[in-house]
Amino acid sequence: FYYSTDAGQSWNKSENFDSNVSDVTINPENENEYFVGTIGEGIFYTSNSGVTWETKNTGLPGSLGRTSVQMAPSDTDILYSLMEVSGIGYIYKSNDHGMSWESSYSGGSGFFNNQGWYNNYIMVHPTNPDIAFAGGMNLYKTSNGGGTWASVSSSGRTHVDHHCGMFNPLDNDEIYIGN
Repeated sequence: FYYSTDAGQSWNKSENFDSNVSDVTINPENENEYFVGTIGEGIFYTSNSGVTWETKNTGLPGSLGRTSVQMAPSDTDILYSLMEVSGIGYIYKSNDHGMSWESSYSGGSGFFNNQGWYNNYIMVHPTNPDIAFAGGMNLYKTSNGGGTWASVSSSGRTHVDHHCGMFNPLDNDEIYIGN
């Protein structure tokens, strides 16, 4: 995990952390606090800009593959994580700032179609923590805090293999996805 404090002029490697990072989310209220998703080791947390790290895997399954994690900007106690476990897509949610995780969705083998190591991301609405999107082979959405997830990319409306997404910061009804 590398970081720059001078707009990319130079880079520093985070000490005491040597995992393959697949995602990062920073607390919008505290720039020293962030979570990272890793490949094979789950989720890590720092409250001091990476000086020390702790795992935040309570409730997550074993044998984790690529893990994405995102914090709800409007409620920093809420996080969503999409992970690949033996080729199957799982979504977990934390309501207690990553202290514990509960299963929200199991997508079966078709969620990633054995490509969870490659196309895997999750994003949370900027002002509504109940709305989140998860991308694998298709794009899934929850509007009720992870209670249910439904595909919003069927019928050829988007290309498969979802890699990234973001909300327009000036209009939260506009969503951009990359595949």
